[in-house]
Formats: sequence, C-alpha cells, structure tokens
Amino acid sequence: MNNILRIKQQPYNLLLITGLLFALFSLFSDKRNTLDFHLHDTYFVIAFSHFLGLLAVIPFFIWAIYFFCKKIIYSLKLTWLHTLLTIIMLLIFAFSSLIDNNYPIDPTPKRYYDYSEWNSFKAFSSYTKIIALIFLVFLAAQVILVINLAAGTIKLPRKRD
Repeated sequence: MNNILRIKQQPYNLLLITGLLFALFSLFSDKRNTLDFHLHDTYFVIAFSHFLGLLAVIPFFIWAIYFFCKKIIYSLKLTWLHTLLTIIMLLIFAFSSLIDNNYPIDPTPKRYYDYSEWNSFKAFSSYTKIIALIFLVFLAAQVILVINLAAGTIKLPRKRD
C-alpha cells in the first residue's frame, strides 16, 4: 500500500486515509449518540455519526486540493507540517467530542443542565476554550497550505527537501 500511496513523497495521501477512516467510523457509530451545541439562544443536537461524516469531508476536500495542485507544491516539509497538523487537530476535535459526551461508555439518556443561573455556563468555559484553541491551530494549518501553494504558484526557487 505504501507503494501505491507514496506517503514519503506525497504525505497528503494521509488525508485520504484519515477521511476514509472518519467515513467508516461514521457508518458504524451509534446512531443514538448525539452532540449538543449551545450557541447564543439556540440549542443544536447533531447525531455523532453525522458529525463524523462532516469531519470525513474536510480531509477529502484538502486531499483533492493537493491532488489537483501537486505540480505547484512548493515544499515537501510544508506539506508534511500541514498534513500532520490538520490530521492531529481533526482527531483531537473528534475525540474531545467523544470525551465530552461520555461516548460510548454511558448509554443512559443525557441529563441537561439547569441554565436558570448564569453561573451554570462556567462549566463549559474550559471546554469551549480548548475547542477554540484546536480550531485556531486547524485554521493556522490551512494558512500553511495557502502559503505552500502560493509560493509554488509565483515560482519561488524550489526547496529541495
């Protein structure tokens, strides 16, 4: 399989494998498990399998960008950095959602917090900060992709990695 995907020369193929694994896990995950998001005055409830399906689309999309732009990639080291940061952040994001929802350990129905007092929101403060940090690192990794493609497009002297 390593000869087919050529991971050392084309590390973005790891994104394809990651996307396939997320898609596979989304097919076999418990359909009753949900993720609950509270945003302003709206409460969103999303099936965890749909969440994993969405996470599968992201690495597929980035892999497609690399696949169709492989002739203009500037640096192999930047490609490795971008690929690893993207995969690690997606895995941390998925598993932090698992940990937050006690999945799959607790099959009992969820208990919801009483939001009648403003102090009850403090319970989510640290978790929200962690998710925001993961998202910011993920976005910074995508900037690396843009820099890598832009440098290759404007024909900077190629780095021989």
